[in-house]
Amino acid sequence: MLRTSHFPSKNETSDICSICLSSLIPGTPLLILSCNHKFHFQCLTSSVPAQHQLCPLCRASIDASIIQLLSTAHSGGDHQQRHVSPNMNQRVVHSNHQHRGKSSSISASRKDFVDKTNLQEITAQAVSTGQTATITVSTMLEFKGQLSQRQSNIYGLVSLQTPFYRQSSKTNKLSSRVPIDLVCVVDQSASMSGAKMFLLKKTLVYITEQLTDLDRLAIVSFDNHAYDRSHGFLQMNERNKYKLNMVINDEIEDGFSTNIGCGLEMAIELFRSHDTKNPVRALFLLTDGKDDEPQDYSHIIRRLPQDVVCHTFGYGADHAASLLVQLAEQGNNGTFTFIDTDDAVGPAFAIALAGLLTCVAQNIRVNIEFYGDYKVTHAHSAYTYEPEQLPSSKITFKLNNLNADEKRNLMFQLQVPEIEDKSSSQNQSILNHVIGHVSVVYDDPKRNLRFATRPGPFHLIRASNLSADDLQVNYQIDLQRNRIETTLALRQAMDEQDYGRSLELLKAQVKNIKSSVSGEDPFCQQLIKDLEYRYPNEHAYRSTNYNICRQHATERGTYSSVTSSSAKVYNSVHQFHQMDHFQSQRE
Repeated sequence: MLRTSHFPSKNETSDICSICLSSLIPGTPLLILSCNHKFHFQCLTSSVPAQHQLCPLCRASIDASIIQLLSTAHSGGDHQQRHVSPNMNQRVVHSNHQHRGKSSSISASRKDFVDKTNLQEITAQAVSTGQTATITVSTMLEFKGQLSQRQSNIYGLVSLQTPFYRQSSKTNKLSSRVPIDLVCVVDQSASMSGAKMFLLKKTLVYITEQLTDLDRLAIVSFDNHAYDRSHGFLQMNERNKYKLNMVINDEIEDGFSTNIGCGLEMAIELFRSHDTKNPVRALFLLTDGKDDEPQDYSHIIRRLPQDVVCHTFGYGADHAASLLVQLAEQGNNGTFTFIDTDDAVGPAFAIALAGLLTCVAQNIRVNIEFYGDYKVTHAHSAYTYEPEQLPSSKITFKLNNLNADEKRNLMFQLQVPEIEDKSSSQNQSILNHVIGHVSVVYDDPKRNLRFATRPGPFHLIRASNLSADDLQVNYQIDLQRNRIETTLALRQAMDEQDYGRSLELLKAQVKNIKSSVSGEDPFCQQLIKDLEYRYPNEHAYRSTNYNICRQHATERGTYSSVTSSSAKVYNSVHQFHQMDHFQSQRE
């Protein structure tokens, strides 16, 4: 029943609205249910039409008369409802028990729209500096030539390179960089107590300090429930930074068991429920454990918007590395990072953050086309491509984004046809042996423009007689083949449940590298060193090698443990700067 005569004392009900987590200030419209729990009238008004007809605290049924009253108020369009958080329904779902953390004083973030004026100024400034394409493209084939009278299958490679961006050494800030939307989903289960929680909080505070008032940040924590700590996205102005840092330090405490799904679901809903967005969007998911019961979150991660990349972090010895790798792969080709020590939490997040802050290209399409009977038979890439059914004379690789000072090597196999008609062979010579081309189109988020590179040719000499040099294996192709084959071997080894058999797969790959043309290359020697490393236990072996596998598959730099070295080649200068900056802040 709806009470109007008196309010219960503090020992009867909490002075916090468990829907919006704000204080119940006397004089504001309040509602007390028959179960004796008290809420803001506006909060409950929005909750009931959303099919939440139970008390958010005790799950007792709300009287039909109260539901009718609330529904009527909702349809009447109470002007005060505009201040209710757009993510309130999620908090109703996940707040059915009282948590030890203090309540948040941050108001709802619907007002924190993207600053379009500043975005336009950044775009205008970037355009005024010139419209030169950001990505440079190069091509190569395994051999300079192939005998015209023979059919063969050779490797091909397309390399993409982005430029280095300068930044101020004093402020550690990039000039006119693209604003970001970031959601940090962090584990606050019981196992996160002590040093883990202390270092996690320091890292979250560091992230807030690195963002500007053009960026938006949301923080979701979870144990067996999820908690919207920031009340949606907050623009990172000084006022909101101060408030959010108070929340980080005062409210995020080690709780109960682990339910990764509820935290992931709440974060995805934050992205989906906002009409406005910044050009770069990402989700960071950190956990030190695994769910009490094994779960498949494919149905949840599929709801992640296509322009949001999910980066996962496995903390310590008990996380489910295979699940986090799967979420990263399905989360629009994100990264997985194994955090092997407590002190590595900050550097791992700093490196990932540096990538977001230096994004230079999005929605990238690498279009490869070959002429005549030349056809792509296999694509060796972690990135999606079409058509999926090969062979085909055309293939398009799809990449979500590229950051400054990054390189991608897209490898494929090419069917080289026999040329019986001599005149056809002569025509090839006239055309400078061009058998195909590649072009790249992409969005420049800083200039708000779509670019297309000039077509780059593939050259292959076709003749009945070729020199030894023409038939020499290309060194860079062989190097990239070792990377691809090592990635495949690592993935097969991680999928192999038998520990001994898993080790044998890596041992076989070491032999392959040693016998290759580029086997003595420093990069290949680092691959061998990583593959031969002996770990103290199977979990460390699998977690570290999952990390290495994902790094080589995406060619994106993430934190590397002290036991691995081959993937550090992917770290950009900006990532090293960001990591050094984090370390200097701790001193």
